[in-house]
Amino acid sequence: MMKKFSGILVIDKPQGLTSTETLERVKRLLKVKKAGHGGTLDPIATGVLPIFLNEATKVAQIFLEGDKIYEGKFQLGLTTDTYDITGEILATYEVKDVTIEKLNQVAKRLVGDLEQIPPPYSAAKFRGRPLYKYARDGLFIPKEPKKVKVYQFDILSFDGKEASFYLKCSKGTYVRSLVHRLGEELGCGAVLSSLRRIQKSIFTLEMALTLEEVEKLVKEDLERIEAFILPINQAL
Repeated sequence: MMKKFSGILVIDKPQGLTSTETLERVKRLLKVKKAGHGGTLDPIATGVLPIFLNEATKVAQIFLEGDKIYEGKFQLGLTTDTYDITGEILATYEVKDVTIEKLNQVAKRLVGDLEQIPPPYSAAKFRGRPLYKYARDGLFIPKEPKKVKVYQFDILSFDGKEASFYLKCSKGTYVRSLVHRLGEELGCGAVLSSLRRIQKSIFTLEMALTLEEVEKLVKEDLERIEAFILPINQAL
């Protein structure tokens, strides 16, 4: 008889998969009927994706409120329709007189309470349909700005074209939109080139398994995976 798992399994989401595709992979591997994920990551992003199994889905909303920590990179000198490197290039710019000090000055101006408009290509919904589906059809739906909070935005390195950063922010913050705004402030455009979520609420990368590790545990010793599933009472 297949064991019924209940609790929270933290997955290190791979690049290229949507959060929903990652969730479906876990459901199939563990033969779980009821599950949900805690906070959407774009396909370009990797890192912490909590998966709530069976009874744990009832408390998922509590953890959706938690803050997030990211490490990532952005590229200067262009803008795209998705605000990241995967999109169609809309414009290119010359990057001049930009230093890591100047980048940090602009980044500091973006710390605090902000009003953000979701990117045209995003999972934010209009009349029950994600914006990215409208965008694919050539329809760009204007959305109302929403309030988010950036606690820390540090530029760690810059090679003249690409910069790496550390970011701590509230739920609902679009990193692509933040990078896009930084590019606007600099006057040379900027797009997100990579993103890794290292913490979401109480869940960290140290707690996470890759899909390959889950698959290996399922094949070799299914009982061992219980050690990685956080019981609801411990999470709360």
